Amino acid sequence: MIYKKLCIVNSKILFELLFELVNELPFKVIFKNYNDLKSEDFNSKDILYLFHKNDESLISKFKIEQTYVIENLPIKIENLIRQINIKFFCSNI
Repeated sequence: MIYKKLCIVNSKILFELLFELVNELPFKVIFKNYNDLKSEDFNSKDILYLFHKNDESLISKFKIEQTYVIENLPIKIENLIRQINIKFFCSNI
């Protein structure tokens, strides 16, 4: 059973890309627009929020350990997944 969730914020294209790989990933992929996030979303320890570095004003509302920021684009999908896995399984999320 998958307990971890990757919440892709404000990037529908990235969500669609990762959703295509959902059967190969060790985490669930969900999408939310920033405006759709609720206060209880900020408290979940099982969700990693993925942002692009251009969303810095949004990122500040989250705990640092709950966020993964993509800083350099383009990025190879396998590198992105590897970095997400490291963040999930080597931190206290």
